[in-house]
Amino acid sequence: MNAEYFFLQEQITEFLGLKSFRRKYPDLQRRVVEIEERDFLREQKIVTETQCDLGLTAINSSEVLDILFNDFPDKYEDYRRVVQDRKSKEMAKMKVNTPSGPVSRDRSAEFMRRILKSCSKWNSGINKDRKEERSCSFDLQTGTINFPAGRYLTLPPSATKMGHYPVTVVPGQFCDNYKQ
Repeated sequence: MNAEYFFLQEQITEFLGLKSFRRKYPDLQRRVVEIEERDFLREQKIVTETQCDLGLTAINSSEVLDILFNDFPDKYEDYRRVVQDRKSKEMAKMKVNTPSGPVSRDRSAEFMRRILKSCSKWNSGINKDRKEERSCSFDLQTGTINFPAGRYLTLPPSATKMGHYPVTVVPGQFCDNYKQ
């Protein structure tokens, strides 16, 4: 997942106890929170109606975490601890939702059959594509094109052996590997 995370400038200012976060760190990349985002945050009770009326500004989370780590190490540790607690609670909730106890042999055998059937289907599809669509491959390390063996006509080694005079340099010169 490649998502960008943002913090609300108003909440960071409150968390750090600063008067003006914008004046202290003017070079941070900021954006105004859009109406749909603002409504969602208000519905989730993350921000109050007053904060919505005053306007909300989003700041990139990586920049905020860098500031916390460098300028406010104690606040950074508090933030890290809260995030770890949330993760552990989420993991505990996940454990509760998963069925515990022994799984019957019949059920596990059926599960293994389904896995093997799925793998077999996937492998046959890949092999079919390889045979029909990809007739050759390019080796990136050596820069050579590899063709499947047995598909193309090859000459015996005696027919392709180079002689002592493989190329004629002067017109009329003898060439011993020319075949008609």
